[in-house]
Amino acid sequence: MLVSFFIAVIASTLLTPCLIRWAHSRGILDQPGGRKKHSTGIPRLGGIAIFLGASLGILCVGTLSREMAAILTGGFLIWLTGVIDDGMEIRPAVKLMGQVLGVSIAVFWGDIHIVNLGNLFGGGNVVFSASYSEFFTIFAVVGVINAVNMLDGLDALAAGFGLIALFSFLALGIGCGNETVVIYCLAVGGGVVGFIRYNIHPAKIFMGDSGSLFLGYSLGIIAVVLSQGYGGKPIQPILPLIILGVPIIDTLVVMFRRIAKGKNPLSPDRTHLHYIFQDFGIPHPLTVVVICLIAFFWCGVALLCATLLSPFPQHVLFFCFLSVCIVSYLCIGWVRSKSTLLWDRMQG
Repeated sequence: MLVSFFIAVIASTLLTPCLIRWAHSRGILDQPGGRKKHSTGIPRLGGIAIFLGASLGILCVGTLSREMAAILTGGFLIWLTGVIDDGMEIRPAVKLMGQVLGVSIAVFWGDIHIVNLGNLFGGGNVVFSASYSEFFTIFAVVGVINAVNMLDGLDALAAGFGLIALFSFLALGIGCGNETVVIYCLAVGGGVVGFIRYNIHPAKIFMGDSGSLFLGYSLGIIAVVLSQGYGGKPIQPILPLIILGVPIIDTLVVMFRRIAKGKNPLSPDRTHLHYIFQDFGIPHPLTVVVICLIAFFWCGVALLCATLLSPFPQHVLFFCFLSVCIVSYLCIGWVRSKSTLLWDRMQG
């Protein structure tokens, strides 16, 4: 199985510099302006290298199972949606439609859907009927896709988080004997590894929507496969939520803030955690490191609960996770308001 990782790394490593040169020669660059802080045009075609490297790694392993074929086909459609958006900036509704169609392929063809959310609230397992499970799965995975897409605001942030989450899922996949998860995580992880060296600040290339949408889809669909036991023993559904908690919680908090202010919840602004850290004066590379360390901590908690503390009560873990997140964001908001007030007084 390791061959899928090395093939993906080699393919992505060779493709990325070629894409950088080609984008510069054709002028296909992400220009600075608005919320963008880079000073020169930078290619945003890195997702092409990630997807092609990962696909090559998966296809070279051998015969595809139905689940893997469905996952890869759905990923292709979502990646293609991102490629088109990177090239001509399609309307948000069209981009969302591409995501829904891609996830639907995995859900309906691969028969991959969420049935059991586990005992999140201490009153027994939350179970969906067959008529609702497919649609909830589409909603949940599309939510993860957009959460990871919103995380892609700083050099190497989405890629760094993606690697941490992918290799956490890989460890869980090995533990429950899930071959589909192991191969897929190794291949996608290899694609990201080959790309990330060119994405570290100051980035030579961005992953673009093609990369962030595909990465978010990969993390979301693998979370479903692991938690529902497709191809192996199921894990506690709370564990993938904790592993993916950084972008999910940040997206929910940002959307809540926008709604509370009467704004469109999908409108862009600088209220994401990585922007807040930068507004505090934390340098770009250190902001990425800090957020990745937070993600690494939660992934460590999930793996600890899956191994040494297994079976850990899901509702207790869920309560602790939410409590820490709420307190952390309240503290960040308090510090932000005080620093803004102090700055206004200094200016006055």
